[in-house]
Amino acid sequence: MLETAIKYHQNNELDKAVEYYLKALRSEANQVEIYNRLLQIYTHNNDVDKIIYCYLRLIELEPQNPYHYFNAGINYYKKGDGENTFKAYLNAVYLKPDFTEAHINLGGLYQRVYDFKKAEKHLLKGLELNDNFFELYLNLGNLYVDTAETSKVIEISQRGLKKFPNNQSLLFNIARAEFLEGKLDKAWDYFKLRRLINEKQGLKTYLLDYRGSLKDKKVLVYSDSGYGDSLQFMRYLHFLDQQGAKVLLKIQPPLVSLVRSSNFNVEIVPADQKHQQVGHDLQINLTSLAYPYKITDYSNKYITVNPKKAQEYKDKYFNNNDFKIGIVWYSHANLYKKNISDVRAFYDIAKMPGVKLYSLQQTKGTPMLDNLPEDFHLIHLGDEFKDFSDTAAAVENLDLVLAIDTAVVHLAGAMGKPVWCMLPDVPNWRWFMEGDTTPWYNTMRLFRQTRPDDWTEVLQRVKIELEKTILQHEKV
Repeated sequence: MLETAIKYHQNNELDKAVEYYLKALRSEANQVEIYNRLLQIYTHNNDVDKIIYCYLRLIELEPQNPYHYFNAGINYYKKGDGENTFKAYLNAVYLKPDFTEAHINLGGLYQRVYDFKKAEKHLLKGLELNDNFFELYLNLGNLYVDTAETSKVIEISQRGLKKFPNNQSLLFNIARAEFLEGKLDKAWDYFKLRRLINEKQGLKTYLLDYRGSLKDKKVLVYSDSGYGDSLQFMRYLHFLDQQGAKVLLKIQPPLVSLVRSSNFNVEIVPADQKHQQVGHDLQINLTSLAYPYKITDYSNKYITVNPKKAQEYKDKYFNNNDFKIGIVWYSHANLYKKNISDVRAFYDIAKMPGVKLYSLQQTKGTPMLDNLPEDFHLIHLGDEFKDFSDTAAAVENLDLVLAIDTAVVHLAGAMGKPVWCMLPDVPNWRWFMEGDTTPWYNTMRLFRQTRPDDWTEVLQRVKIELEKTILQHEKV
């Protein structure tokens, strides 16, 4: 049976090979070999459940083999089974305490569930065992950013740069640390060094290396980050235009209508068009435009809503005299500390006299809306939005946007609308570690957690400030 299975396997007749391998399991003694051969096929087919099954059988046959546990852990992680991923990796390091790769993966897992002490323990153990793994320097740097230990971020990243010179991710971690400390000059220098260039896309001359005139030069500007980054750094497109450049903008499709209504002097490049297919003289990713122009006084309104669409939203949802607040409480980022876990945290604000609450939430977080108390009145708009021009039309009709750190706060800030951004105790690098205002947006206020994971206190402060704001609003 086994010889027949191997022949089918060698001839790439995989279904037949699996059939005969499974038959061979009933009669052959060398089951470890058979399961390993089955794993080759299941891995080729990316059949995670069957891969896990094979490793579990191998664990039964060879319970002292740490690699079976490790590989099972990798596949449990692919499946999204966190509990069994942890168990598998812990068994791997129990059987093989010097298993560097397992320590790296455990460190990453603990970091994702915010158990930073255990994450640091495993990552430092991995570094002690073998300091040639890039992931150790990157993950420790990310960890220390999450714990706001900025000196450690810089120390571990610089140590990593000695082994991996000019690595963009390590340079960016240093930039993030400097931003959090408010050391802007140093931060921008490292920000410049972080060149997110994918050479496989056939990119041409990098704009930051160019020293000549931009007049009549075709500059390809492309977005390779999230929606919030694109909205934040879109402000710099005007500077290229002012220098005479012809800007070719390749940006996420949901932002295209918004760009067009905002009168940016750019030519839109289809998102699926490869860079080498676009005729251009220079190129740069959108976020890297921040380096030459930095944070400037151009923090005023630079996004304009389609007036017809804004009127349509007004007629349909906003034709009232209440103080209208749009809220976002949940990020699309998985396992991110910035989320408010329950929309009912806004209940007291919804009950304030003269306040009407609107949900701008999309996709994740919206199932919470199905179980609201009867007296929690919230108008959900998120399902109406086809792209960001719809979101902008809604925001245009609001008196205030109240949200966690998501693309919507960048949108509101870029539109010059009042926006209160609620931040975790250790925020994203762009918000620094202190202050209730930001140079990025003139109309934004920051409400920071004073204790980790405590949104209740933040929302209590928000409510107090809202009472003052609404009182002033009523006097107008």
